[in-house]
Amino acid sequence: MQSARRPIERLCFKVASVALVAMLLSAAGARAEEPGASTFLLSGFGTAGLAHSSEYQADVTNSPYTKPSGAGYSHRWSAEVVAVVSARSPVNVLSKDQIADIFLGKTVHFPDGERAVPIDQTEGSAARDEFYTRYAGKSAVQMKAHWSKIIFTGRGQPPKEVSTSLEVKKRLVEDPNAIGYIEKTLADGSVRLLYSP
Repeated sequence: MQSARRPIERLCFKVASVALVAMLLSAAGARAEEPGASTFLLSGFGTAGLAHSSEYQADVTNSPYTKPSGAGYSHRWSAEVVAVVSARSPVNVLSKDQIADIFLGKTVHFPDGERAVPIDQTEGSAARDEFYTRYAGKSAVQMKAHWSKIIFTGRGQPPKEVSTSLEVKKRLVEDPNAIGYIEKTLADGSVRLLYSP
């Protein structure tokens, strides 16, 4: 009889320990209302999990559902993405709005009248999410809705996609009318930076 109670006592002790930790963490999180303060979250489904984040450090940094501020987003954690064309392109500079218009399908030409060929990165990539957030002010979900509407009404097609910034650079070298975006650290003599937010 004594040995049968021991596993139950251990289980009760574990449950009580988890409950105590949960109360302590929720009390600490409740006081962390000011910007930049750390918050804790205890949750789980079948198992317990613990996550910690602040505006400056976060366990999760890339989600189509987060806004470009607060916990879960940090400029220090996100690669700076820049709009680029081939070094052979006659286009020297574009405004942020002109770049966004090309990638949103609002225009198909550069200001000089030459056809613009936007090269996108695959849906869900960090570079793509960062680009559309910074240049167009749109989340991944908003971009999906934007292109669904454009396609449904027959007004256009989304840009061709490639899987990496290196593939974007390759396409830019092949076509001087192409425009794309890459991590700023990958910029070299083969590309020309158009705009860097």
